[in-house]
Amino acid sequence: MKEMRFYVDTPQIDIQRLSENNDFQISFDVKEDDFTAKLNIRLDPRSIEEDTNDGDDYFPRSFNRLIFSLSTEIDIDQTNFLEKAYFLVREYLGNFFDFVQVELGQYWVDIGPVRDWDLSTFVNRTSAKIVSEDKESDVLIPFGLNKKIRLLPKRRRYPEKSNGIDIRQTQDIQHWLEENKSPDLVTHLLANAKRLLLQGDYRSSSILAITALEEPLKRFVDERYAKKGIKPKPKPRFVGHYLNLFPNILEIDELTKWLSSWMESRNWSAYQINGIQVIDWATELNRKRSGTVHNKEKPAEFETLDKGIFAVEAIIEFVKEGNL
Repeated sequence: MKEMRFYVDTPQIDIQRLSENNDFQISFDVKEDDFTAKLNIRLDPRSIEEDTNDGDDYFPRSFNRLIFSLSTEIDIDQTNFLEKAYFLVREYLGNFFDFVQVELGQYWVDIGPVRDWDLSTFVNRTSAKIVSEDKESDVLIPFGLNKKIRLLPKRRRYPEKSNGIDIRQTQDIQHWLEENKSPDLVTHLLANAKRLLLQGDYRSSSILAITALEEPLKRFVDERYAKKGIKPKPKPRFVGHYLNLFPNILEIDELTKWLSSWMESRNWSAYQINGIQVIDWATELNRKRSGTVHNKEKPAEFETLDKGIFAVEAIIEFVKEGNL
């Protein structure tokens, strides 16, 4: 039996009731490819804070430390075990906090973006231990494993723009910090949609992407119709309606020509994408998003989301450039 333990310090988590032994544990089987293990989640009894009811018996009121334990019967070396633990424990740790925050209403229980943690952050934030003969020792990250894991997550097929830290931007960054600025909401929503896509949270990713698109697209369609002196019937209400109207108020090949110029300016001219494709991809993403939200359908797959998010970003950029 091989075992790793992960100790997670948390904000106060309120307790309603524990077992007769003042305990709370969940154990279930988990799987990652051909790797199988048992995951145990329990509170650290040393972290329990007790209270008393007018001097009567003490009872547990809250705790602030969780223990995640992963054990397996499989013959696996420590490097591969740590790699499997990183993906499995991080996933279920994030899911556990989702449940506490949303289902239990303890929204303050937040330890940061767990699903964004790299391997070093994960090991440090969880005080990771390897267990041998009931003795714990610190988990050490083998050479090269950090780099390997960074290359494992899915990568987007469709292009996106990002910039590196630049010494020439120090004044801009300082000004941003001093002024306590917040990012543009549309850009912020879109960035989070991309991040959640790579994390595998396809439902939330689709919701944020379409939310980012909604207001810019609505404003553009309404202004373009007003410029043409036309009132669409029936009056559009939702983003799906505006996506249906969008092609009708464009000039012939207007979006395709703009796409060609926009993508060339970003050195993406190798991608042959036209306006009809972009509208179709955004429409399909919205259809999948709507089915997920309203009909509890399965979320869009990675490829559909990847294309859809690219399409959403393209339409937003097209609208931002004031194509009226």
